[in-house]
Amino acid sequence: MIERLVSITALRTLALMEVFAMGTATTYRKFISIFTLLAAATLIPSCAISPETQAKMDEFARTIPSCSSAAECERKWAAARQWTVQNSDFMIQGESDTRIYASSNIISQSGIGVVVNRVTTNSGDYQIVADLECFSAYTCPEILDLKIDFNRTVNNTP
Repeated sequence: MIERLVSITALRTLALMEVFAMGTATTYRKFISIFTLLAAATLIPSCAISPETQAKMDEFARTIPSCSSAAECERKWAAARQWTVQNSDFMIQGESDTRIYASSNIISQSGIGVVVNRVTTNSGDYQIVADLECFSAYTCPEILDLKIDFNRTVNNTP
């Protein structure tokens, strides 16, 4: 990445030298076009998702807990609530049969917030989906790993 930035900086410097040496509007437009192309070529690969992250995203999406009967949904909802209590750095502030809210709206507080929603699917079943937020200026645990742990825990409820 550093080598790429150095080479782009060198190319940008050469292009600027050409602009100032030629001094024409056409050269300036050419410089802007080249610079924009180089900037895009640099930024696009840095936005790509790593294979490990993509695998985690796929696992999360594939393992979202679902339920169809009232008894199964109650068991999984209780497991979701227990996981929230154990893993959120905030107390449960709001709770219903479709939403558990254990997060913060105060910017100065730090920690992991958890919001769980029970969503009706097109087939009439339910999905239990966790949304995690990290409130920290310095470091956060891997949120995707926690979301996968939530899915596994709720899915493994007897």
